Amino acid sequence: MFTYDIACAATKLAGLNAPKRSGGAYVGLVHPFVAHRVKTESGAGGWLQIKQYTVAGQDSIYRGEIGMIHGVRMIETSNAKSYASTITVYPTVFLGKMAFGITELQSLETIIHGFGSGGTSDPGNQRMTIFVKKSFAAKILNQSSIVVFESA
Repeated sequence: MFTYDIACAATKLAGLNAPKRSGGAYVGLVHPFVAHRVKTESGAGGWLQIKQYTVAGQDSIYRGEIGMIHGVRMIETSNAKSYASTITVYPTVFLGKMAFGITELQSLETIIHGFGSGGTSDPGNQRMTIFVKKSFAAKILNQSSIVVFESA
């Protein structure tokens, strides 16, 4: 991914009337291999370190945030999926405000098995287990607030 492509993604979000997130910027979720390329590309014109655009105590920093370029706050995550065939492709997801939502807990169940419940696998009655099951859902709320760009 080149810095020009980030500018194009931000322009596409703006063209789709995607509202900006906190701090008046979009967010980009990027794999570390792609982040390295963006930060080092020809001096990365327009690249801002976090300290250059945040004010202590006023702006929150996202976990994994590495900087901002062309109005996109970049968040580095190794959880970004990649696809491999003859080359490896790394998708970068750009998000505007209200792109997706996560419901509150829909169900919560706690299961407790006391000492001695393990049968022959616990002949000394020394183990007990506690297990929690929870469920929630994530949903795309505004498709116009999401742009995916793939790079290799």
